[in-house]
Amino acid sequence: MANYYTEWSEVLSLTEEQTNWVKSVIEDYCLDEDECELFEWSIDHEQLWCHSEYGGVDAFIDFVQVFLEKFAPEKYVTVSWAHTCGKPRAGAFGGGAAFITAHGANSVDSSMWLRGQIRQFKSGNYTVEER
Repeated sequence: MANYYTEWSEVLSLTEEQTNWVKSVIEDYCLDEDECELFEWSIDHEQLWCHSEYGGVDAFIDFVQVFLEKFAPEKYVTVSWAHTCGKPRAGAFGGGAAFITAHGANSVDSSMWLRGQIRQFKSGNYTVEER
């Protein structure tokens, strides 16, 4: 049996006020730092490290959006992730990325992008960018 993962890791720099806010908000959703159901997190030297092997990307995007809305509406955060598998299974690998602002997030997933390329090709409207 193969194990499937969605891995990602991001760091946010924090002020003391932001650190206190983050701790209170995340602790509302998590039992403790080591057993968060959404994603793993820790704070060290005013750096918030969020990561996971098992998903939680959507929860991270939602959290960052609220954080930016409260503290930095003019800024953005990015996150990228990898879909991996413990065995070399065809179709088991991919990934994605999100660009997050206080007003929303745009994301792309490699599987969805490939399906779109296939649809365009089959419809006869496919063009290739020169490399």
